Amino acid sequence: MIAEPDRREPETVAAKECAKVEEEALEAKAAANVPGHFTVVLERTPELSRIGVALDLTDLTHLQVVDVFEGGLIATHNKTAPCEQVISVGMYILSVNGTVVDGQKMEKRLLADQRVELSVASNIEFKVAITREAGQSWALDVFSMQTSRCLLVKSIGAGPVKAHNDRETDEAKMLKPQDRIVKVNGVTGCAAQLLEAMKTETDVWMVIARPALAC
Repeated sequence: MIAEPDRREPETVAAKECAKVEEEALEAKAAANVPGHFTVVLERTPELSRIGVALDLTDLTHLQVVDVFEGGLIATHNKTAPCEQVISVGMYILSVNGTVVDGQKMEKRLLADQRVELSVASNIEFKVAITREAGQSWALDVFSMQTSRCLLVKSIGAGPVKAHNDRETDEAKMLKPQDRIVKVNGVTGCAAQLLEAMKTETDVWMVIARPALAC
């Protein structure tokens, strides 16, 4: 997987305005797309046997769609499916033919089974702004793979992230284990870039992603 280039924005008034615009865009996106899930059945044929999807297994329990390729079963499904059942980039596959929780087994079944029934959840994204004192740890245990484009939250200790959660009145905007950090102060790309952005800053705004059913 090819990581996107570092898109870090300078700490200027313009950057803050950009962050505000992005937050408003995320809120509008959430309002326009009612979170939910749906089931899709795909059947391999001699003429069409390739699933045609790139997946992220960072959390080891879900398969997140990172690309859909033309000429595959999913792209073919999308051409005739109602809009609420289109499988798009960012969505999560929660189960494959009844197999759940184990991402590697799910991927194997997806690539090998003749008939594939998928439970799919839409992606929810929201933004949080968190400040720490100079020298203070984020007290955030994160995980990533070499090809990850996010930081997976494993656990949250006593520190600025927990303090944010304690202050936040909307539970849907609290950071939780299994959440994915997909952007930090405008930085997107591979997990190493995201981690570096968190290490060097005391004030961060992060875009968090999770499956709709996790809320």
